[in-house]
Amino acid sequence: MIDYTVRLNILKSRRDEAAREIEVCKKELNELAREEELTEKVRRVFVQSSILGKETAKVTLENAVTEGLRAVHCHNLKFVVNDVTGHGKAGCSFKIKVGDRCSGLHCFGGGIRNIISVILRFIFAEFTYPKLKLPLILDEVGSNLSREYQEKFGELLAILSRKFNRQVILISHQPNVIRQADAVISINSDGESSYIQ
Repeated sequence: MIDYTVRLNILKSRRDEAAREIEVCKKELNELAREEELTEKVRRVFVQSSILGKETAKVTLENAVTEGLRAVHCHNLKFVVNDVTGHGKAGCSFKIKVGDRCSGLHCFGGGIRNIISVILRFIFAEFTYPKLKLPLILDEVGSNLSREYQEKFGELLAILSRKFNRQVILISHQPNVIRQADAVISINSDGESSYIQ
């Protein structure tokens, strides 16, 4: 014969144990929900930081290159960085705005591209290796500039060198570009060098 009182007590004990387990599970679920909410907030902060960082970098590049272009060439040029991210790949394109018209770099002469290239090299060197101040070696970077802009380009190189605290070793055949140099070494066709300045 089955003792119903004992069986009832066993079932009540199991029910109480199950109720305690349910409470523990509810607490765990609540904790997981809080963690999920916090994780989502952190994810949103990272996304916003990424967007802000990307925009800050874009504006910094645009302003620096525009300033350099205007210092050497003319005052109505503006450098523009366009985001061309798509199909899971990040990217950008560079354009120049003259008045209301925006054109790709291929529409401009090599001198303009030289100026942009040099400024970007300084910026990328600075942000890629900010503590490592290796010299920047530039070979014939002003060769496509008209004579009228070469001296201003040399001045820009000197300004960038001071601003970024980075030595520039420039190989050039344009005397107007090298006028701002602290030292000039001439190498003749026989490979002999002489200190000029």
